[in-house]
Amino acid sequence: MRPSQTLVVGIGSSHGDDRVGWEIADAVLERVDGRAEVRRARKPADLLDWLEGIASLEVCDAVAGEIGPGCVRSWVWPAAEIAGVPFAGSHDLSLVATLALAEQLGRLPAHVRIWGVGVHRVQAWSPMSPAVAAAVDRAVEQICAALDVARAPQP
Repeated sequence: MRPSQTLVVGIGSSHGDDRVGWEIADAVLERVDGRAEVRRARKPADLLDWLEGIASLEVCDAVAGEIGPGCVRSWVWPAAEIAGVPFAGSHDLSLVATLALAEQLGRLPAHVRIWGVGVHRVQAWSPMSPAVAAAVDRAVEQICAALDVARAPQP
């Protein structure tokens, strides 16, 4: 059994704005003080290996085109409108398909919230755009509020 039953996963890559999920996961890790497990994933299917013993899952990923660059949106699974959301990346199995598969396998946690950040550039070797970089702190604040994690003291 894991020390925490809450898992936060940032999905991403090193390609421009697609790294937003990783940046969010890294920032959440600094704030949760062991009260949640935090991981980075390269593809949504990675989740399938991490769900045992998890009661609550928070997943962060880039969204291409559905919402404006830098906008933060969340959905509680299952949400009918999420089926058409174009999460970024060239994932072998989409985030929606991965969650549906986990549900069919009886491995999906009781609570699943998906956090999407609108992106602009997802090309290799490009930096994160300013709007998306600015959204990281907003997304982290919202996720930590949802997890009821107090703001970390600032030095």
